[in-house]
Amino acid sequence: MMRKMSQFKDFQAAQLFCSHCKKVVEVREVLLLVLPGKNLYDYRCAECGRPVGSREEADADAMSIKTLGPKPAPGRMAYRALPRRR
Repeated sequence: MMRKMSQFKDFQAAQLFCSHCKKVVEVREVLLLVLPGKNLYDYRCAECGRPVGSREEADADAMSIKTLGPKPAPGRMAYRALPRRR
């Protein structure tokens, strides 16, 4: 039984019932909050924009930060000093 339930671990909704539109509608997933180790998502109706559901995703890699430049050498500052005025 546990093997069957593992297929729903990363479930994402495509359609949900909107109580305002009174029908099943397409939904948009919106990232609400990024916390250490998890992300909180909100599902919104594609027609009226009202929230119709939410999802919580546990992800330790969600907080990884990628830099554009090379990493500074150990013991060095990460910023470039301004030239001295003469």
